[in-house]
Formats: sequence, C-alpha cells, structure tokens
Amino acid sequence: MSSTEQKIIEAAMKSFAKEGYRGATTKHIAREAGVNEITLFRKFKSKENILQVALNKNKEAMSQLLDETLIMTDEADLSQCLRNLWVNADRVVDNNILLLLLQKREIIPVVALAMESMKDVLLSKLREFFEYHKKRGKLREVNVNAAALAFVSFFAVSNPPKHFTKSKHSEKPIPPFDEFIEIFMNGISCKKQSIIK
Repeated sequence: MSSTEQKIIEAAMKSFAKEGYRGATTKHIAREAGVNEITLFRKFKSKENILQVALNKNKEAMSQLLDETLIMTDEADLSQCLRNLWVNADRVVDNNILLLLLQKREIIPVVALAMESMKDVLLSKLREFFEYHKKRGKLREVNVNAAALAFVSFFAVSNPPKHFTKSKHSEKPIPPFDEFIEIFMNGISCKKQSIIK
C-alpha cells in the first residue's frame, strides 16, 4: 500500500469514527488525508472500497494478535495464552472500525459481512488452538467448538471497546477474567461427571 493510500485509509477511519460511514464524505476524507478527491477515487474508486480496505486491515490485525497469543507448542501455558489474548485485545478492539460503525448503528452490507468474517476467524483460531492442545493431552476430551464459543461469548460481553464504556482497561486482566479462566480451565463441578449422554 502506498503512503498516499495509507493516508486516505487513516483519514477515512478517523472520519468514519467521528461522522459514521454515511456522514463521512469523500470530500472530507480527501481533505483530511491531504489529497484531492480525484486522487481518492483514482486509488479506491468508492467510499465503500475504502471501508472494505479498512475492515480488512482490522481483520489482519486481529488475525496477527491471535497468531501471537494462541501459541501452539508443547511448552505453551494455555491459561497464559488466553490471558495474553485478553490483555492485548485492546490493540485490535479499540481501533476497530467495525465496532465504531456498530456503535453508530451503521450495519450496512459490507459491515455485516465483516462482522461475520471476524467472528469466523476468531472462532476458527480458537478451535485450532484448543484442538492442538487437546491432541497433546493438555485439555480433556471437550467439544472444541463449544469451548471456542464459550470463550468468545465471555470475551465479547466482558471486553467492550473503550468507546462504549468511556473507561480504560487496566493493563492486567480484571479479577472476573481470572475467575472466568479458572472456571473455563477447570469447570464448575466438584465431581468429574458428564452431563452429555
């Protein structure tokens, strides 16, 4: 990506965050990027294409975070990997154009598709992580799909972006997350039993 394209994407993300997708005009984005509107259209053809590139960048950032934190080696500490994902999620969550647009209730088709795609990436990486460690005997025989969904559900509810909560996360996991990890890794029953027949 050229420096001009990068400037346009950064300007667009700022504009989308402030004005929403519908409110951000190509004229304003071009002015914010320090280029003329013709250059914007030459590089991206449309405002929707700019949004698509911004959404793809967010997806790549999330995928990179997952690769960095969900370590698949025999020495990996599963609980610590999940804690690291939690602690470092701000890197992706707080600058996520998708979440900023959702905050403004702008669910246009490209945003809806991006939401589905990001959820699929997150669930897929977690399933792969759990399956890897299950095969190495670090996890009991569990349904990795259910485990991934349980983690993502807690993550989504308990780790909202700062833009929604108006407060900053601490650099360490908040106590409820440590409690969740303990329950997630050890279960809630004091007896070893299966409720699945």
